[in-house]
Amino acid sequence: MPHTGIIMESINDMEQIEDIELRARKYFCYIARTQMFIDGNKRVEQLMANEL
Repeated sequence: MPHTGIIMESINDMEQIEDIELRARKYFCYIARTQMFIDGNKRVEQLMANEL
C-alpha cells in the first residue's frame, strides 16, 4: 500500500487536468495500479471514474 503523502500528491496532480475525461481515466488507472485499498479497488476506481 503506498504512502498517504504520495497518494495525496498524485491526486492533487490529477486535479490539475482540465479535460474531465482524461482526468477520469487517470483516476481509474491510478487506483487500479496502486491498489490503495485492502478490498474493493475495482469498485472504487469505477466510482471515481463515473463520478467525474
